Amino acid sequence: MCRMRAQPGDLSKFAVGGVEEELRIWDINKVKFKPDNEDAMNIPSNHAQFVAKNVDHDELGLRQPVWVTDIQFLNSGTADTTKVAISTGYGQIRIYDTNASKQPIHNYEILTNPITNFAISPANQNQMFLTDNTGVVTEIDLRTGISLSTYNVDNGKITSMAVAGDRGTHLATVGLNRKLIVYRLGKKKEIVYQNYLKQNMTKVLWDNSISVEGEVDEYSHINDLWGTMDTTAYPVQPCNLHSIYLFITAITILSTF
Repeated sequence: MCRMRAQPGDLSKFAVGGVEEELRIWDINKVKFKPDNEDAMNIPSNHAQFVAKNVDHDELGLRQPVWVTDIQFLNSGTADTTKVAISTGYGQIRIYDTNASKQPIHNYEILTNPITNFAISPANQNQMFLTDNTGVVTEIDLRTGISLSTYNVDNGKITSMAVAGDRGTHLATVGLNRKLIVYRLGKKKEIVYQNYLKQNMTKVLWDNSISVEGEVDEYSHINDLWGTMDTTAYPVQPCNLHSIYLFITAITILSTF
């Protein structure tokens, strides 16, 4: 198994997939287990709610291998929650409709490299950002599978991505080079923030309770700390003009040699 993902809004359902493991969707409220057996683990006695079927054989009649690398439920928060997107280790994006067919309704050949993970924009469920094992982020339209733009994030192999907020204005990535990079989406593509985190990051998430609009003063907490400190007054020492005169005279004499 390479990926497990719970359905947002209904955490009783989750999807799994991996190497030679087709997409499966389970509902834990409907799972029935076999009677307890002291010599074996409890395993479900019924099948998953949805089990995907592999795509048709290629033009040579050969079976196509299965390698699910990431899973996302589409249209979360709406009445249409039957669509699921997956990426494969062979550069494909597949869209399933669990009410229509066990085979994917769309099978897009996007990259030649393995797609490691992808993220869906909350503002537009047809806007997908995916990355391969080289660290390049590609934006595609899920309706057509056409590449719209490319972001060279320079984060090594990206381990996780997340699109910010309800409007999908920023993209955060973490990778094997231990950097957090925040990218501005849209026409003005630029890196707005990056930080070396010292450790290998495996997941990045946005806190949607905090707005990403506007400038953020990263030193504001330091200013607040100084503002809470007590002020201590020190007595002013009288200036010894005679000592200053002797010091200046000594410097003048030394400079003449």
